Amino acid sequence: MLKKIFLLLSMSASYSVFALQGYGKNDGGNNYPLYHVTTLADNGTGSLRDALSQSGRRVVFDVNGTIKLLKPITLSNINNLTIDGTYNKAQHVNLAISGYGIYLANSHDIILQNFRIRDAAKYGLLISDNCYNIVADHMSIINSSQNDVEFGKNIDINNSAHDITVSYSIIAYESSNQDVLETKYKGLLITDNAMAPVSNVALHHNLFYQNYQRSPEISSPGQFVMVNNIIYDWRSYGTRLRNGSQGDLIENYYETRLLNKQKDALVITDDAKQYFLQDNWGVNLNLIPANKQASNVVGKLPTITTSPATILLSTLPAQIGALPHDIQDNAILTGLKR
Repeated sequence: MLKKIFLLLSMSASYSVFALQGYGKNDGGNNYPLYHVTTLADNGTGSLRDALSQSGRRVVFDVNGTIKLLKPITLSNINNLTIDGTYNKAQHVNLAISGYGIYLANSHDIILQNFRIRDAAKYGLLISDNCYNIVADHMSIINSSQNDVEFGKNIDINNSAHDITVSYSIIAYESSNQDVLETKYKGLLITDNAMAPVSNVALHHNLFYQNYQRSPEISSPGQFVMVNNIIYDWRSYGTRLRNGSQGDLIENYYETRLLNKQKDALVITDDAKQYFLQDNWGVNLNLIPANKQASNVVGKLPTITTSPATILLSTLPAQIGALPHDIQDNAILTGLKR
């Protein structure tokens, strides 16, 4: 048996320090001047939109509540930027962006950390067009694609983006008004749209919850790693790997209460390359074509701490998403309890 690749994670309920790992690890705007968001308005001085209009900033929040966007915030050719919801985080129980999401293009060395994106009209977070060194960490991205269920999704990574990390985040659908599992909401898609491959994407310690499908879908001939994610209650399928993609899936947890769909936890199509699969709870390896299963790790793995998949349901929920959790986060996390 292959020797374990990762160090054991020391579990703690504390979230005073968020250490970054994975391919996209960078310093963002942490060493640059602070910009204080002082208003919940969509635009103008002190707004989040104004804060993200220039490179070289660490953006922090002096407000608590919902920033209702009238259109997406697009970061194009923006570098060395941190959106830091950890600053004064005890006051940010209700800090969220809604209406539209954040779109990145041709940008690099960006950290998005510890805030929420809710009910975006299409994408919650879009990382596109040669972006690199991007980290989305301790995010809560819920109920995106409200106006575009067919093509929208919580997170979309495409068009030559590379060296990306999504970590300790909630990527989910939750509603008290409808059965979200009957609506084709989508979680996270990685695709190249016939451009240069998306590659070096690390997805670790995330919760994918009640996404109809794409938790995630990886559809680009690059290198990928999934470690210690919980994929829970999909309707169509959990994770799908296709279109020349390859990589490593290590100690992820797959469970759906639709028992007839447990067999669709992980789907590797004929046009995928090979994946190394180790200790993924809920995945029946007998259903995975033997020629798609690598005997050793496929690529050079980034350093990511890990724990056994069997304990993720009891240990991970307290650590993921924007902290401290709000009512909607807690409703989702309560759905994991049995």
